[in-house]
Amino acid sequence: MVFDLEVCGHAAHFVCLPADGAEFPALVPVHVAERPAPGAPDNDVHGLVVISNLIIKIYRWYDKRMQALKQPLQQRQNFCGISGRERNTFIWRSSEYNRVMDQITVIGVRGLPIIHKGDDITALICKQHHLRDGDILCVASTIYSKSKGYTASLASITPGKRAQRLAHLNGEDPRFVQAVLDASADVIMEHPFILSELASGHIGVRAGVDQSNIEDGMVIFLPPDPMVAADDMRREIKTIFRKDVGVIITDTCGRSFRRGQTGNAIGWSGMQAIRDFRGDVDLFGHVLKITEEAVVDEIAGFANFVMGESNNGVPAVIFRNCPRWSGHDNLYFTRDEDITRNLLKKEMCQ
Repeated sequence: MVFDLEVCGHAAHFVCLPADGAEFPALVPVHVAERPAPGAPDNDVHGLVVISNLIIKIYRWYDKRMQALKQPLQQRQNFCGISGRERNTFIWRSSEYNRVMDQITVIGVRGLPIIHKGDDITALICKQHHLRDGDILCVASTIYSKSKGYTASLASITPGKRAQRLAHLNGEDPRFVQAVLDASADVIMEHPFILSELASGHIGVRAGVDQSNIEDGMVIFLPPDPMVAADDMRREIKTIFRKDVGVIITDTCGRSFRRGQTGNAIGWSGMQAIRDFRGDVDLFGHVLKITEEAVVDEIAGFANFVMGESNNGVPAVIFRNCPRWSGHDNLYFTRDEDITRNLLKKEMCQ
C-alpha cells in the first residue's frame, strides 16, 4: 500500500493507493480526503499525528479487501517504513518483499579441505552447515571443477600455431593459451587478452581458464555445462539431505568500463536468473519498460565478496531468508542483441 500525506497549515491532504501484488503492478487512487490536523505549531507534528490516526483505518480497509480477494496471508502488505519526500510530505511504502529483505542472513562456509578430483563437495558443505529449505547456496566454480576433474597439466598440452601467435602477441605461456582456445566456443577478442564465449553461453576473459587455487603447472576449466552442475548439486541436496534449496555456481569476472572483478552466476537452479519489473509501476505511477534485475549475479557478487580472492578459504556461501521473485532465465543476450560482442568481433576481423 502507498499513501501520500501532505500537511498544509491545519489541513491534511490525503491520497491512498492500493497495491495488488508484492511489487505494486497496479496503482489506483481509492480515497481522497481532507481532515483537520491537531492544533500544534509544527506542521511535521501534524503529519505524524494524522498518520497515526489514519493508519489503523487504512489497514482495516486493506485487510478486508485482501480477504475479499482471497489472497494468502504471506502475500499481504505490511507497513514497514516511512521516508520524507519534502518537508511536510511523507510517503509510506511497504511490502512483504521488503520485510523479508531485512532478515537475510549470509553465511560463509569455512573448514572445507583442499578439494581434489572425486571429492563430494555437496556432502562436505552440508557437513559444515545444516542447510534449510529456501536457502541459496553459492559455490565457487573452482572447487566444483576440481572435484569433477576439469583440470589439466600444462606439460600435457601441445600449443598449435594460433596459440603460439597469440602467446607471442599477449606475452603468455603458449600452453596456457592453447588451453584457453580449447575451452572456447568462439574467440571474440584476441588482444590485449583473449575474450571468449563458451559453449554454455558465458563470455569470459581467457574462457575462465584459471591458474590460481591449484598446484603449480595446472589449470582449471569452468564446468562444461554450469546449469547441469547447479541442477545436480540441488538434486543431490534434496535427495540425500531432504532440503529444497537453490544453487548458484559462481565465477569471478571482469567488467567492461570498470576496474576490478566481481562474482557472476554461470549456472543456477531453483530460481530464475532475472527478476522482471517490466509492466510494474513505480512510486510515481510510471510504468517500467526495461527494468530487468539480474538477481543471480547480484547474489553471486556478494558471495564473491565473502569468499575472497586469495587465501580466504571460503569457497561456498549460504544466503538465508531471501524472498522469492519472478521473472525469466534469459540472462545472456542473443547475438543480435549483444552490441558490445558484435563490435568486438567486427574489430577483430578487420
